[in-house]
Amino acid sequence: MTTAMSSSNPFDDSFDTGPVDTSLRVASNPFDDNPVLSNSNVNINPFASTDSAGEDEEITTLDDDLAVPSGAPVEASWQYLGDLPYRKVPIYNHVRWGDDGENNEVLNYGLSAFPKAALQRHPDMLNPNELRELLSSSTITKVVGCPYGGPVAAVTLPIVGQTSWFSQTEIRIMTNAGRQLAKIDFPFPEMMDRGTYSPSDIMEIGFTARTALVIVLKDSLCLTFDLGGDPLLPPFHLLPKTGSDGQGTELIHATVFEGGAAVLSSSKHSAIVEFLDEHDDPTYFSTALSGARKILPDTQLSLEAFGKGDGMPSFCGLVSAFPTAAFASEHFFSYAAIAVLPRTRTASRHPEVFLSTTDNSVVVVNAATAEMKDLDCRSQISSPIVEMTFAPNGRFLACFTESSTLTVISTTFETKVLDFDTSEGSSETPLEMKWCGEDR
Repeated sequence: MTTAMSSSNPFDDSFDTGPVDTSLRVASNPFDDNPVLSNSNVNINPFASTDSAGEDEEITTLDDDLAVPSGAPVEASWQYLGDLPYRKVPIYNHVRWGDDGENNEVLNYGLSAFPKAALQRHPDMLNPNELRELLSSSTITKVVGCPYGGPVAAVTLPIVGQTSWFSQTEIRIMTNAGRQLAKIDFPFPEMMDRGTYSPSDIMEIGFTARTALVIVLKDSLCLTFDLGGDPLLPPFHLLPKTGSDGQGTELIHATVFEGGAAVLSSSKHSAIVEFLDEHDDPTYFSTALSGARKILPDTQLSLEAFGKGDGMPSFCGLVSAFPTAAFASEHFFSYAAIAVLPRTRTASRHPEVFLSTTDNSVVVVNAATAEMKDLDCRSQISSPIVEMTFAPNGRFLACFTESSTLTVISTTFETKVLDFDTSEGSSETPLEMKWCGEDR
């Protein structure tokens, strides 16, 4: 008879707590190459269905071809980005993202919500693989998360603009575990008095640092919601409305940052909205740009009462428009992208708006004074910047150029950290570019 000795060191390979029933042994390391169970009756996935068969079983097979075969070598699960290996490790499968089983008009597939009206064209001809192909070729799903690991929001949009079968969509707010917190039907009736809208009009969606969900439409109309799906402010345009139809200016770029949102129009105009609440100093308005508009909630009785120092409302907006079109005309260039350095990262304690130009430079706008400065970084940037995003600490700016080069540079544009040519992988502009931590 042989007795196994227990080790007191939990990091020792021989560590044991006593006799172990190996028939129920589970790989405790989620990064293990084969995190499987010896006994198939044991299930450590809290999201997995306990049913042996059912409707969900067919849907989950759609991701089977994304998994690495169990007999494949370890290297098969790694991919290289330049000379650095990266690995995507699935922790849980079968997460039911916002699927409460009560909505018969929408088909949930992962984080996508697809209107079943689209399937009525060929109701009996779509197997699961064909359904996935239809989703990937005709729609795109935008997914955003609250800063610091809060809830997520998702909305599925048609790729080709308004269609008769995709005239409505859902904006779903969910916990990280997939439980639905709120559902917002888009467009909602209150928007109809401002024009005709469809899901394809949604240009940007994101959360602020204080968990306000911000949605920017292509005509600069801005919508704000709390985590319960309730409006925080009445809808408002960031840029002045044009024409007799009352529509806003057409946008070419928009971004949501930790303190609000900013937009850039096809006519070279730009604007920013800062969202403030009861935690902010009321005197901040006195230092803002002259002529900035205050956007107040419907419950606010009067602008005059607010301006007399009766305290901050629970939520409000401050919209500042900048004369960037005149500056561009004066210097014979146009703009391509917009990004915002939050006021928590600037010396003036007001946001700074960064606009990339078509002649390979960047213009910085002080949101408090509308002062504009050309950084003249043409010798450091090889082609126009089409996408920009700041590092969380505000020290670095990641820029993706028209020539498919990823450049990381200091916010002052004095030090270039990285130049990486991505053209070998793809020449397309990335759908999204985000920082993971402070330095990557």
